[in-house]
Amino acid sequence: MIGNIIAYGIMLVIVLILLYNLYAILRILTNKKEKKEDRTYKAKKNLFDFLMTLLRNFRRFLEFGQYGKSTVDPKAVAFASIIDQAMNNLNRADPALTAKKAILKQIEDTVKILEAALENAAKHRSLEAKTYIGECYQELKIISLSLDQQEVFSQINERIETIREQAQTLADAVTFDDAGADTDDGPNPSYNNPPPPKKTFYDILGVAKDIPQDEIKKIYRDLAKKYHPDRYADLADDMRQEAERRFKEINEAYTVLSDPKKRAEYDRQIA
Repeated sequence: MIGNIIAYGIMLVIVLILLYNLYAILRILTNKKEKKEDRTYKAKKNLFDFLMTLLRNFRRFLEFGQYGKSTVDPKAVAFASIIDQAMNNLNRADPALTAKKAILKQIEDTVKILEAALENAAKHRSLEAKTYIGECYQELKIISLSLDQQEVFSQINERIETIREQAQTLADAVTFDDAGADTDDGPNPSYNNPPPPKKTFYDILGVAKDIPQDEIKKIYRDLAKKYHPDRYADLADDMRQEAERRFKEINEAYTVLSDPKKRAEYDRQIA
């Protein structure tokens, strides 16, 4: 009798916890003050925490049911094993762990671009660019060390994406206002090497010469968004000017390639 009362009491508590969590998730999803990405993450994390709590309580309930018995119930043991396996599988889907892994991968990819940017800055002996890249390295290190203290990740994602885009701009840069200012690395390699061949409009957009006409607009929109000067307002003057240069040449390339007649004439010129 007492055992049944305890069992019903535990079931009632579980139902109340479920209702509370559903209510909490509903409040999270309808909170328009937060970004959609953060709301979705919090809802998933809330649901994950509830399911883990539920499974742990079921496990304890099974252990309580075996308390004082002289023999072990094989069914209870089998059910406990199923619960343990479910908890292990659920742990691998932890939203916090998944988000952190994605951010660390994003940081890893950004660092590779920063390495290319640093190489380009060293080639042109740009002290200002090298200093900025060093600051980016340090910021990414701080972000990676602070992930365990984060409750949401949208701002971190946006910041890493901004660093990545700015690093790509520096990696692609062909000129720097302070070129030659850094005297620590010896002579500027660009003084001794022949200038690279002039880029075609296809090179500027990063597309093949036989790209279908209807795909050019989509490529242009992505590049124009990526290199729009407003996204680089916090960069130093020479870096911002490089973004403006890239934006200008992207628009120039699109103006020609988006027009079938101008494109045909241009193809004849570069043939």
